[in-house]
Amino acid sequence: METFTEAFTLLAGGPAMFGLILTALTMFLTSDWRLSLTALLVQYILVGLSLTRSVQGEVAIVKILAGVLAVFILYLTARRIQEEKGALPAKRRGSRFLGLTVAWRGGPLGLPLRLLAVVLVALALVRLFGSYDFPPVPADFAFAAFWMGGMGMLGLVLSGEPMRVAPAVLTILAGFDLVYAGLEPSLALVGLWSAVTLLAALTLSYLAIAHDSAESPDLPGEEEGEL
Repeated sequence: METFTEAFTLLAGGPAMFGLILTALTMFLTSDWRLSLTALLVQYILVGLSLTRSVQGEVAIVKILAGVLAVFILYLTARRIQEEKGALPAKRRGSRFLGLTVAWRGGPLGLPLRLLAVVLVALALVRLFGSYDFPPVPADFAFAAFWMGGMGMLGLVLSGEPMRVAPAVLTILAGFDLVYAGLEPSLALVGLWSAVTLLAALTLSYLAIAHDSAESPDLPGEEEGEL
């Protein structure tokens, strides 16, 4: 039992923080909604795992469940949009990895612009945390939260599709929760923040459906798995 506890504590530290950085980066770079929502789901699990260091386990589980429900809402929305668009000819489909279409297109300049933005955010955070001194929030929590917020803000600026904006917004909210939950772990705020997360997912899902309905169904250049 003691060995399990030590292993769990270890996973809630550095590995979880690295996972949060990687999932936020994945959601920003990819345009495949399945890969993006998978990364978002993993992100919520890692946020809950990390919060076990500063809040009760029950609180962390509630946050994970709220995140899972938010991802499920977005998944149903994305599936509905994909079904309405219908299957496209095989020649329009991009490279596939593990059965998923992995499309890296993302804005006028595509992936190079996004990689440059990632480098700039990383340099800004390294500069900012060179003199970090705020004991109530551990440095690794703060770094992961600022990274998630930075990737989310970039996603809002560079993403035009609602189904790409949705993970960006939820990433920003999750980053804020990662920091604030340890400062104020009251049950009332846990419930309120979970409700905000679900409300944001519902709102973004509605906007995605409305945006898809306003578009012409036979616009060129769309790929299966890319919304």
